[in-house]
Amino acid sequence: TETLEHNLLVTLVILAVAVLILAVVLTAPLLGRLLGKTGLFVFNRVMGLIIAAIGIEFVIHGLGTHFTGLTG
Repeated sequence: TETLEHNLLVTLVILAVAVLILAVVLTAPLLGRLLGKTGLFVFNRVMGLIIAAIGIEFVIHGLGTHFTGLTG
């Protein structure tokens, strides 16, 4: 059962995340100029590695649920 306090807290968290995303989007041009071409290239590579690692983790978890011997 959801209480009024729970709903208010969830709403406040959603609003806080929305404000944070807005701040990042508004400051993106400044961050791009500060990082420069090489900095953005490195940032994109690191983000790609992180996303690839998350994807691999999903695949391993999915395989582990079907083939229990694959995971420890």
